[in-house]
Amino acid sequence: MPISVRSALIEKLSPTVRHGLSKAHLQPQAAEDAYQQTILKILPHLERLAAMPEDERKAYAYVTAMREGLVARKSGRREVPLSPVENGTDRAEARIAIRQPSPETLVGCARSAQRAKIAMNGLMTQDRQVLNAASDGASGDEIAAQLGVSRRTVVDRLQLARKAVRRAWDGRTSWFQAADKKK
Repeated sequence: MPISVRSALIEKLSPTVRHGLSKAHLQPQAAEDAYQQTILKILPHLERLAAMPEDERKAYAYVTAMREGLVARKSGRREVPLSPVENGTDRAEARIAIRQPSPETLVGCARSAQRAKIAMNGLMTQDRQVLNAASDGASGDEIAAQLGVSRRTVVDRLQLARKAVRRAWDGRTSWFQAADKKK
């Protein structure tokens, strides 16, 4: 990848990186250091980022910047020495709790959330109400009383809504496409 393309891509991502770093509330010098570290982390991935859609590229840069900002913020704090009793299991559990998902994982989660939103928007209002109430933990009788329908109607709508969400999740929009894929 030519240097001019790399620098243009970094220039486009710069505001997103700075916005991600602003969430860490760093001092100006620490923020600049974290910005440089973020750019260094992004550099090896520029060719792959150039092939991504712009929103995914920005999401990757934003998440990477937030992680670098949190690392910089944590490294700026003085660590209080622990007593010998606290050094054992508590410290190991703390290290596990600090681990965060990678930017790639977070971008994948964002894609999944977008697919779920599209799938839910494709449902009829009644089916969406039943599915939302069921996901909130309401029982079939509670949903039936809330919507003013029979319990059997709630069960049927819930089944249809779940099937419709699965079809939309898989990218199918009708029953005919499902039959075509089986052949």
